[in-house]
Amino acid sequence: MSRTRYLHLEGLKSAAAFEDAAALEALVPGVLPGWPFTWSDTPTDFVPFATIRPGKKRAWSISLHNDEPREWNAVDTLCDFVAELAWERIRARTELLSLHAAAVDFSGRLVVFPNVKRSGKSTLSIALARLGHRLFADDVTPVEIDGANGFITGLGNGAAPRLRLPLPETFTPAFSKWVADDSGPGNRRYKYMNSIDIAPFGATLPIGAIVILDRQEEATQPRLDPMERSEVLARLIHQNFSRDQHSARILKALDQMTSELPHFALRYSSGEEAAAYLHDHDFLHDLPKVEVGSAFTATGWAKGDRRAFDPNATYVRADGVYEIEADGAIFLSDHNGAAIHRLNSGSAMIWKALAEPSTSAEITSIMSVAFDKVAPDQIANDTDRTLCDFAKASLILPV
Repeated sequence: MSRTRYLHLEGLKSAAAFEDAAALEALVPGVLPGWPFTWSDTPTDFVPFATIRPGKKRAWSISLHNDEPREWNAVDTLCDFVAELAWERIRARTELLSLHAAAVDFSGRLVVFPNVKRSGKSTLSIALARLGHRLFADDVTPVEIDGANGFITGLGNGAAPRLRLPLPETFTPAFSKWVADDSGPGNRRYKYMNSIDIAPFGATLPIGAIVILDRQEEATQPRLDPMERSEVLARLIHQNFSRDQHSARILKALDQMTSELPHFALRYSSGEEAAAYLHDHDFLHDLPKVEVGSAFTATGWAKGDRRAFDPNATYVRADGVYEIEADGAIFLSDHNGAAIHRLNSGSAMIWKALAEPSTSAEITSIMSVAFDKVAPDQIANDTDRTLCDFAKASLILPV
């Protein structure tokens, strides 16, 4: 007779179901050492966000929100499960901003590393933890953008960091031995590290700096360089995966972060060398707090007017579009609250012209003066295409 046990995690509305999965139940404490949880024989009132049971072809099967199941070995199944926890957390607290980023404590301030997969952020953050830095997250960092304390803060998730194996050849034998001696669950591809200091679930620290990783294939000495705000802002927008907030609220929060926080690009090749470099960097040990100011209230989830673009109509900007400018780049949040748009130099010029009601012909005339070496037909076509994109995104409306 099968037996189902339900994993109830602090801060989540739904539970995870483990059907005849005692072997995996035993591994959960090594994967979530700082996230309080309990087991029971009864579910919550919500459908389980994950169901794990024995697989048909491989050891285990995991189904997320009743999607098609996937089959893995034990550690890979837990990797899927931990990744889903990040989504479930923002479903439970929709006001959180969630960044695909590592976050490490530097003298009471968080340095966040927002980067894409396989950029080295987990390995770097674990190497920093080995040097004594408390780790808040190695992959996903929840952020409170207008918390009661008045600062932009990152939250601990209580999950053990996951190291990708094999380690790079540039890492020392001492580091490799440290990893091998760790008691965390692992397989040939991944190792969860249990011997380092991690922040418990819900712990908070003000964010003090943003560091974008620029990992090089060739041997490169670590170097921290200033980075243009517009590029950092674009990275943060791309690495944010909050879905239930008005995009204007997200854009304002990221605008405040990049306006007030120092931001850098870290050029390096070895994660172990880069960790030592950052550990000894004086500036990162004296970082500011950033106040968020008054809470931002979006104008609402207005239904967009998605009429077909009419090249003969007069258009103007839609009400409720939130706009910021950084290093000459313009970012817009549509009044539907569904998306954030980055404008190139040409579309930014067209957007500025639309501060007053304008036709495509009038804007083409303005653009022809600015780009006098471009064929008029091409300018007209480009203008129409941009206005059509604006109309589809509900950024402009016909007068």
